[in-house]
Amino acid sequence: MNDTPVFLERVAGFLLQLKPSEGAETLVVFPNKRSQLFLKQAILRAAEKDFWLPQMMTIDDLMVQLSGVSVVDPLLAYFELYQIHLEQEKEQVRTLDEFFSWAPLMLNDFSDIDYSLADAYRLFHELSEAKVLEEWNLGERPLTEMQKDYLSFFHSLYAYYETLQMRLLKKNAAYKAMAYRLAAEKVKDEKELFFQWKRFVFVGFNALTEAEKRVTAALSEKAELHYFIHADHFYFSPEKKTYHEAGRFLREMVRYLKISNPLWVDNRLLTTEKEVKIYGVPGQTRQVKLAGQILSEWLEEGTPDEKTAIILADEHLLIPLLDSVPSSVYNQPVHYNVTMGYSLEYSPFYDLVYRWLKLFQVQKNGQSQEIRVLSEDLEILMQNPLVQMLTGKQLADFYPVQSVYAPVSSVLAAADDERLKTFLGNLFSVGKDPSVFPSRLKIFLQALKQLPVFSAPENRLLQNQLILVMQVVKLVENLFQGQSHIPDFEGLQKIFLQLLRRREVSLKGEPLKGIQVMGILETRNLDFDRIIVLGANEGILPKNGFHESFIPYDLRRAHRLPLQNSEASVMSYYFFRLLQHARQAVFVYNSEPDVLGGGEMSRFLLQLENEIAEKNPRFRLQKKMVYVPLPDVTLHAETEIQKTALVRERMDMLMANGLSPSALNVYIRCPLQFYYRHVAQIRLPDEPQVSIQSDVFGSVLHSVLETLYRPFLGQPVRPDELLRYFLKDPDKLLQEKFLEIYGPRDLSNGRDLLIYHVAKRYLERFIKNDVKALEKEPRVLEGLEQKVFARLSVKDKTVKLKGVMDRVDRKTGEAVYRIIDYKTGKTEPRYLKPASWDVLLENTDYSKAFQVLVYSWLFLKQDGSDKKVQPGIISLRRADGAFLPVSFPEDASQKEMMEQTENLLSELIGEILDETIPFCQTENPKVCEYCDYKGLCNRK
Repeated sequence: MNDTPVFLERVAGFLLQLKPSEGAETLVVFPNKRSQLFLKQAILRAAEKDFWLPQMMTIDDLMVQLSGVSVVDPLLAYFELYQIHLEQEKEQVRTLDEFFSWAPLMLNDFSDIDYSLADAYRLFHELSEAKVLEEWNLGERPLTEMQKDYLSFFHSLYAYYETLQMRLLKKNAAYKAMAYRLAAEKVKDEKELFFQWKRFVFVGFNALTEAEKRVTAALSEKAELHYFIHADHFYFSPEKKTYHEAGRFLREMVRYLKISNPLWVDNRLLTTEKEVKIYGVPGQTRQVKLAGQILSEWLEEGTPDEKTAIILADEHLLIPLLDSVPSSVYNQPVHYNVTMGYSLEYSPFYDLVYRWLKLFQVQKNGQSQEIRVLSEDLEILMQNPLVQMLTGKQLADFYPVQSVYAPVSSVLAAADDERLKTFLGNLFSVGKDPSVFPSRLKIFLQALKQLPVFSAPENRLLQNQLILVMQVVKLVENLFQGQSHIPDFEGLQKIFLQLLRRREVSLKGEPLKGIQVMGILETRNLDFDRIIVLGANEGILPKNGFHESFIPYDLRRAHRLPLQNSEASVMSYYFFRLLQHARQAVFVYNSEPDVLGGGEMSRFLLQLENEIAEKNPRFRLQKKMVYVPLPDVTLHAETEIQKTALVRERMDMLMANGLSPSALNVYIRCPLQFYYRHVAQIRLPDEPQVSIQSDVFGSVLHSVLETLYRPFLGQPVRPDELLRYFLKDPDKLLQEKFLEIYGPRDLSNGRDLLIYHVAKRYLERFIKNDVKALEKEPRVLEGLEQKVFARLSVKDKTVKLKGVMDRVDRKTGEAVYRIIDYKTGKTEPRYLKPASWDVLLENTDYSKAFQVLVYSWLFLKQDGSDKKVQPGIISLRRADGAFLPVSFPEDASQKEMMEQTENLLSELIGEILDETIPFCQTENPKVCEYCDYKGLCNRK
């Protein structure tokens, strides 16, 4: 055991020395509620007689109390902003859906300004001027309408900020950061400063916002202030200058409050005995399995529960962790206290709302305007566990599905019991009016709550989830009350899902008993003997990426707004503070690289190895790469979709509308993914894009190239004009395409700025390479984004095949047509040279070759001629920008290529149409790593 009292025990000792009258006049302030509870326990253990507990509250509670206003949910602030938007923009009004995509970004910037007590008017004025300079056109060319709209938005930001604050103050309300600013402004005026306390004890704070600093400084001037920090000499030393990032904000705070001799700064990291193990484990699931194994070993050794903690740097690991930790040891139950919750996103209520609102997004009117809904969507909704609990019916139990769309009247007529009739009546009464959905959802929840089975003890978690969903419904009803702008079903779905994602289901047990499971923020002020930290990867601990903001880095820095390195310093403090009292620590990170090259251990672990282990001879450090086998059920969970009458009908529609080469490649990769994407057409819930995604990146480049080359269609491409056209204003063209495809986002900072410059570099390099090639070998541009299609008879069905070819050209004076597909991803020439025809359907590495071969087949089929073709790829990533031809397997002639490609298409489509072959999962697990549908098919 550690001989030095832990931090909260020291604080308890200080408070126990207070006289009863002093305790009544004392307020103890914490960074979070968790440490408040543990301090009370420490006082209970140390008190030898009755003790008058001083009042305790978190810093949030104190700041709100000082502000004199109530704090509103962020969504209410978004609606206030939208009302301001309607008043300001008038003719340029965006829909509620569009506005909600960037309202959080706007409120985050407003919050940073308020926490930092920055001059909002000056900041937004400078931001507006900076944007004007960015869009300034040499030669006095007039601004485009898009440029004008862009500048108008930045000109209006201060008006949004000021008007939002005035509207909220009229309601005696504020968003949280605004309340902080109000509190800081009040303490400037001594007349406003009235406290019932004479003594303030701040416990374990590290980084304070400017608003918190101002309040804390005022308290130190007008009352008795005790500011206790939890630190170690390794990163913070009162006697000498230290510059470790973990102590950055402590140093600032000590200087700000003029604390000459901070108490309780230990020297444990460089002197005490510690055993630290670092494990690299491939994959997320294996991290939690390893944690379960280590925990079992510790429990068998008899480690006291309350001295052990599992800390999730990656909080997404919570649910799989709870499935992996031991429930008992030596026939004795193991208790866990989960101080973090899990999002309602993982509950059946989330699925219910998503499916219910999706049902009416694709409804169709039949005769007499009768409403019809997609049979498959209704079938999936009826399978929801909550609907099953209420009705006990699958759709097929009472309604025989005979077509893609099901008439609502027919489904209602087929209902065979009162409970089912009531449910369906409530379900379909939403009809075409999104505004009635909250009340209909409330009716369903009330009916569910009245079920005896729902009230059973084993459904306690569902009961807690229902309470949270009811809160969300009430909030949405309040939001829409008196509103003239009600979103459509898709917009309502986004709002509901956003609110549900933000609600957390409590998993708390007995708070002072059992192994503690928590996020890293919850560890503040707490000390443990043994810890297991999961997700200890660079990029997670600390988080990397860029601060998404309308305010660029230079302005944020000039106005002392939070920067990315601020978060890293805060996380560094949490990390090293946690190790101060720990005797044993295990850090587990995912060693498997991701698409951006991850798989690296946290930099903090490298600091342990290079800074602490070398200086502390009692610091034992082990590093090891381990492989944890997973149960077969996890690796081989099988899901298959039989080709029922309904599925076949959807397939017939797909075949009639047209199959593209990319869709066929999806089937080759994974038949089940093909079913989800192209047959069932399942569209997953929209997630906010933090930065430009790969599909947007590719679409922008394709669109720019189409614009540049369009003037030359049907004639020789003149390299001098092409270069002049491109160099005229490449930034303007590229920005227009990004804004057109990506939406109104600021491309001047963060990861988006880097991606923008990568796109620009690709284009510049491509154009220059093509200009050189055209100067040596002139070419006529025969096609650009050219649509082609043809029909093929397979299994007595006529199937339409279609595609869009990026570019078709030929050498001047010759008749060999290059069928070109642009690629922004990695392209290896060896996979454009298939040795046999069969490999095109067997190996997904040859997908690009298969795609352009099908384009060539479509081109010749549609044209009906015997033109010579040369299919190939141009990779925009390659420095030389060379045309990479696809070779015909076995040195086949063009006629043989047409025959063999048609045979491959017939074979592949025949398999898709074969009623005896279900849609099954791929056998290649690499395909599953970044699949959008792996949650549906149980593949982990």
